[in-house]
Amino acid sequence: MQLTPDIATQTRLKYWSGYLTATAGLIGLLAFAGWQFDVPWMRKPLDHLPSMNPATAAAFIFSAISFLLLTGKEPGTGRRAAGIFCAVIVLATGLLKVVHVFSNFDIPVDYFLYTGQLASDIPGNVPNRMAPGTAIGISLTGLSLLALYYRPVRKFIPVHLIALLMALTGLLTILGYIYKVRAFHGVFTYIPMAVLTAFCFLLFSLAFLFREPDSPVMREFTTVYSGSNTSRLLLSAAIIIPAT
Repeated sequence: MQLTPDIATQTRLKYWSGYLTATAGLIGLLAFAGWQFDVPWMRKPLDHLPSMNPATAAAFIFSAISFLLLTGKEPGTGRRAAGIFCAVIVLATGLLKVVHVFSNFDIPVDYFLYTGQLASDIPGNVPNRMAPGTAIGISLTGLSLLALYYRPVRKFIPVHLIALLMALTGLLTILGYIYKVRAFHGVFTYIPMAVLTAFCFLLFSLAFLFREPDSPVMREFTTVYSGSNTSRLLLSAAIIIPAT
């Protein structure tokens, strides 16, 4: 059965994808400025919470730039090349940290920036290093950006599957902070994933999903039928109620 799409809803979601991406990029920019000008509240909302690592903040800035360049109306060759270049930087940042975490190959990608300030930022006697979950999330973000225009089969869009993993990572981390379950948001040899980092992952995942509202993942939520409205309400309730 061919479902009738709700064009108005799909159009709104596409606009919102840009707003969500810009918000995540702005959060990364503020965190980066917090390290630059030594303003703690710009890189963490509360004193007892871990700061967003500057390398993570830079990755979010490049991610936002890449997304906006690649999703513009008929991006030219130059814009597309610049967007892909930014996406490669994001992916490389995440993968280098993943290699560092799971091997003995020392690549301090999260210590290249503001080394002196990072050395003095030791919450709970644990250095401010990029958390493993953050490194994986940044790698997924880079893959999602590179997959934005990759359509091997129109009905199968890998970027949405990756976005769902990112959403799960961000949501579990935020719930971990709310319920104070460290296993949800950190490991004991690293500081936990910063709450701002988790929020940015959630924003990016929604942006990737909203960008293609007629995809198989989103199609059931964006039709003219009442079932779509009910599905959106139930999904929102399933996320918000446990968090409150």
